[in-house]
Amino acid sequence: AVARTYAAEGNWPAALGTYNQWMTNHAGSPWQAEAEYRRAQTYFEAGQETNGLQSMTNFVARFPTNSFAFRARNRIAEYHFNRGEYIEAERNYQLLYQDPTAPIDLAYGARFLAGRAAFARQEMNDARVYFGYLHKLLTKDTNAPAALIPETLFALGDTIFGQYQLSTNRSPERFSEAITAFDNITNLFPTSPPHNL
Repeated sequence: AVARTYAAEGNWPAALGTYNQWMTNHAGSPWQAEAEYRRAQTYFEAGQETNGLQSMTNFVARFPTNSFAFRARNRIAEYHFNRGEYIEAERNYQLLYQDPTAPIDLAYGARFLAGRAAFARQEMNDARVYFGYLHKLLTKDTNAPAALIPETLFALGDTIFGQYQLSTNRSPERFSEAITAFDNITNLFPTSPPHNL
């Protein structure tokens, strides 16, 4: 709690020092995994991304079944995405959503972000598969995060248009497919917030 207070204040050296001291003094504690995860997260917040990545990677290896392991895997993927390392980001998002024990919000979000990684590296066919399949999953699962449906439809439409732009055979059918995806947003979600893709 003291370390988290320091982190909230932006006092990163004190937060990290407190986590390190706590872990030394309480080796074997049932709270060890959470403390290690929070220390790794603090490295990222402090701008020490290399240390954060290493700590998150070690955390996933050491505590693969801990509930924080899903958040750690997501943070690792996010790190790679933000650095333009889209293949590695996509691989880590895949590992997250393929785990049947992953929390539903993280699993669906990871599948969406894997699609964004494919889109970012201009693998439009892969991105279309991600977004198309995700849309089917979201519409069938009543427990799925509803807010992700319009985002997925927009990403699908944007991807189909991207396929058109990158294709040497620019079929007008792509336009109607993209328009259908966009129309579904306005028809099904007229009050949907603006996309952030």
